[in-house]
Amino acid sequence: MTSNQSRSSVRLELETSYENVVALCPKCTRRNVYNRASDIGHLRAIDNQGVVCQDDDCGAHFDIYGDFINAPYEILLLDSRTFLKEKRYMQAVLSATTAYELFFIHFLRVQLLYRPLRRHNDSDSDSDVDEWFNAIASSLHDETIRLTFCPMRNLFLHVAIDQKRLETLAMAEEYIKVICNDKIKAIKSRRMEDIRAEIKCLPDAPPRSLLLRVCDTNIADLRNGVVHKTAYRPSLSETKAAVEDVSQTLFQLSEHFRLKNDDYHLNERLEHL
Repeated sequence: MTSNQSRSSVRLELETSYENVVALCPKCTRRNVYNRASDIGHLRAIDNQGVVCQDDDCGAHFDIYGDFINAPYEILLLDSRTFLKEKRYMQAVLSATTAYELFFIHFLRVQLLYRPLRRHNDSDSDSDVDEWFNAIASSLHDETIRLTFCPMRNLFLHVAIDQKRLETLAMAEEYIKVICNDKIKAIKSRRMEDIRAEIKCLPDAPPRSLLLRVCDTNIADLRNGVVHKTAYRPSLSETKAAVEDVSQTLFQLSEHFRLKNDDYHLNERLEHL
C-alpha cells in the first residue's frame, strides 16, 4: 500500500472474544478472524489497529477499533455465554472457571497492589516507587501462580473477609509477605465450614451473601470432570446453571469491590479509594 492510499476503519463485530477479534473487510466483505497473540501481536485492547484482509485475492488494508476494555475475567464470562448459546458446553465450563481464577488474582492485585500504590505518599522518587511496586507485584505473582482453584479461593476469601486497608506500599509488602509466606499453609487448608462461619459474622449483608456463593460454587468440580481423562460432557441444564451462577456472582462482586480493568486502577482517583 502506498502512502497515498487511504485506509478504511471498521468497528469490530460483537463476537469479539478473549482470544480473537472479528472484522468484515470493507472491500470484499470477507469475515476475518484475527488471533490476538498471533495475528495482532499484542494482548492489549485494540484501538485503530492496522490489519490486512485474509482473502488472498483481496489483501485490503484497513483499521479496526471498538474492542472491549473489560477486565479479562469479564471477557471470559461473556465468552462462556457465547459458548453456551453455541452448545459448546465443555468450553463454556472451562471459560467460566478460568474467569473465576482470573477474578481472584485481579482482586488481589487491586487490593494489595494498585490501591496501596495510589494511596502511597512518600518522598521516594517515581522511579524508586515503580521499582518497589514491580518487586512487590513479582512477589505476589510468584506466590500465587502455582495455586489451584481451591487454595486461590481460600486466599481471596481471607483477604475479602479481612478487609484490611493498606495505605502504603510498605504495608502492602508486609501484608503479602504474611499471607503468602507465614500464613499460606493455614489459609490453603482451612475448612470451608469454618470460612462460612466467619463470613456469616460480617456486618454487611451484600458481601456476606456473595462470599457465601463463592464458597458454594461447584464450577471447579465441573471443570475437573471436563478436563480429566473422563472428558465429561456436561448437559445444557448443568452448564447453564453453573455459568449463570458464576456470572451473577462475579459481576456483583466486581460492583461491590469497585473493580475495573488494570489501566483504570493504575490511575484511580484518590477520592475513590
